[in-house]
Amino acid sequence: MSALKLIKHALAKGPDHLGDLVWWSLAEARVDRITLEAIWNESGLPAELLPEPPSVEKAFKAAIKESQVGEPRLLRLAVDTPDQIVYGIVREERHGEGQLAYQQEARVTLDRDRDLVSTDAPGNDLVAEVLRRFEVLKTTHVADDVRRAIVRSLDTYAAVMLRPSGGIYWAPAPYAAQVRRLQIAIQRIGSSTMAVLPVHRSTEAEPCVIG
Repeated sequence: MSALKLIKHALAKGPDHLGDLVWWSLAEARVDRITLEAIWNESGLPAELLPEPPSVEKAFKAAIKESQVGEPRLLRLAVDTPDQIVYGIVREERHGEGQLAYQQEARVTLDRDRDLVSTDAPGNDLVAEVLRRFEVLKTTHVADDVRRAIVRSLDTYAAVMLRPSGGIYWAPAPYAAQVRRLQIAIQRIGSSTMAVLPVHRSTEAEPCVIG
């Protein structure tokens, strides 16, 4: 018997269900908006608990951030105005004795008014990577979106966070059905898991009064 099953068996004793301990692990938790909406609906969860739909600006910034991982060149914010966001692709070279030289290879620009991304160097390989990721992220939720949807849902279930850093919650018994619907949904996203451990009333847990 797994450790999780042993804990669940131990906590499930007693006649009265008091509530559930809930925690989760998100893995490969990228999901396109249409698929997430279908999962949510099929699990019986209300649409208002879904994360906000992906936006062009959010997708652009996420594409920049992801493209920087493992890349020796730098992606540097050059302009951020109400009209546009511009990132420069910069190559850094060290010449010894504390001397650094920088050469800008390309610019990638988001036009905020038209929701369009453009570049002055379409043949640049890092530009191509940013654009590729941007096209995917325009319609895709990342793990942090899913995490926020979980927390928002638990908040509506009157759940209590059990540690300051989050991750483990107590959900009272009246919301047991909703918590289990949320569990079904989350476990259909990538390789994510959600543990729901029922806690029941027991004699040992009752307060002892010493007279």
